[in-house]
Amino acid sequence: MCGIESLDLHSHKQNNSSMNTNLKDKLGMYLKVQDNLMDHASDYASHPRIAGASKELDVKIAAIFEAASRFDLDNTGVTEDKALKRVRLEELVYKVGKALKSLADETPGKTLKNRVTFSLGEIQQMRDADLHLKALQLKQFAQTHITALAEFRILPADIDLLDGVRDEFLVQIPNPKDENEARVVAGIELDTLFAETDILLSKIDDYLDTYRFEQPLLWEEYQLSRSIDQTGSRKQKAGIEGSLAPGQLKEVFNMDYQSGRKFIIRNSGNIPFSFSLNQLNTGMGTYVVELGPDNFKSILSSELNPSSEARYLMLQNNDPINTAKYDINIEELNQQ
Repeated sequence: MCGIESLDLHSHKQNNSSMNTNLKDKLGMYLKVQDNLMDHASDYASHPRIAGASKELDVKIAAIFEAASRFDLDNTGVTEDKALKRVRLEELVYKVGKALKSLADETPGKTLKNRVTFSLGEIQQMRDADLHLKALQLKQFAQTHITALAEFRILPADIDLLDGVRDEFLVQIPNPKDENEARVVAGIELDTLFAETDILLSKIDDYLDTYRFEQPLLWEEYQLSRSIDQTGSRKQKAGIEGSLAPGQLKEVFNMDYQSGRKFIIRNSGNIPFSFSLNQLNTGMGTYVVELGPDNFKSILSSELNPSSEARYLMLQNNDPINTAKYDINIEELNQQ
């Protein structure tokens, strides 16, 4: 999940079990301040320093999410480049495996058939290291039967391609020791980023104090955004989790338009997908956002579509073979 409730930092410091909740709550406050500065940019335009500080806060929050994602990495890796290479390797393993199975069906004995009988789903569920070994095994089988495989649309060039993609994918498989070290580094970065953001917010507090008596309502709204008990300007709806079948267009949200509604959308799988806010639930509309594997986007309704008729949040998976996965949090403005 993406957003405050779903950001999983585990135990940021092993000797402090409450750090997990504390960091989530503090980041929640950061996001409320970010919203406030964005929503009232025109009101704060009279103070030259606020716009720059707002941009700096955007950078800090993005860095926190990025470091948090590295802190919470597992041994499968999450880079888009690796995900694309894995998908390509899965396709080649499946193609070569199917050809070998067809050959095995016409060959006496069950040894080869048993080793090359698998479904696409089983391939997709393999750990990275197992997929690499399966590709290496199929290469060896294919080289032994290369002449016969021509009958099943597998040529030497296909085996060379399988081996090349396997080598490229092998480089992407993380070493557990290196990954643990990277996680420690990410944890240190998180400590630093939270400390730096607190200092930045202290400066913003001083900037906003100049509005305290001249525009008290504006100042009070900012103070609400600085609360860590999440009683400020937003309330968070329950998260939406789901999947998109190959080629699927899906309506995941239907509600009257609110320009300040925030969508926090994360690609929680290995397949890219796109999303939009549209007036109709039969297509994607004009403004379409692409979201790669393990990336997220935090965006307002007004940024997705300025039309007051836009009520459908649409998702689309353009991949013809693989299923995409998503997490969505929706934050509504409280009505005062």
